[in-house]
Amino acid sequence: MNKKIKFSLIIATIVTAMGYVSTTVDFVGKVRSVFAGTTTDPHFLGRWNTQWEYSPIGRVSLGFRGTSEFFKNGRYNTSGIMTVVDRKSAPDPVRVEYLASWAGTWSVVDKGITTTMEEMKTTPSMIAIGTKALPANEVMQILGRDAHLPNLSDLYPNGATAYATIVSVSDRAFLLTEDAGHNQEFTIFGQRD
Repeated sequence: MNKKIKFSLIIATIVTAMGYVSTTVDFVGKVRSVFAGTTTDPHFLGRWNTQWEYSPIGRVSLGFRGTSEFFKNGRYNTSGIMTVVDRKSAPDPVRVEYLASWAGTWSVVDKGITTTMEEMKTTPSMIAIGTKALPANEVMQILGRDAHLPNLSDLYPNGATAYATIVSVSDRAFLLTEDAGHNQEFTIFGQRD
């Protein structure tokens, strides 16, 4: 099989995996009422190394590792690597990494943290098939100028609000759980350097 056909099949696999992710991103749109008693908890202020992973279905996962910074004025920004993995694509698992950044507002309500995303940008950076990784732009060059790799930021609308329960928070680490829809939760972990 020539490279162009192989990469075209891989892009089709990625589009399919993104379809699985997009059907479960509705959890981001769930809005929880923000009461008058909101605050920006001083424990969250500052810069954190953060990570999470979520599997909307058994074969596909969406993950993040990077930094998040929470400011006293109720603003936050996050940047790092988001990853989409299709573990059961044939003949080998396919992983796509995106450079990602987003920003918005945050507040603490009761025992949870509410974030509203105002803008998100993602850029495909790497595609791995099994253990072989290639820069995304190299794969696109092989496929030609009409090739298009789906962008994760297309799945997350501006103004999307998420609510996560605060499991624990200290000056050194935090642990949150977020409702992922379909009776699933995922864990968000933050730690200071």
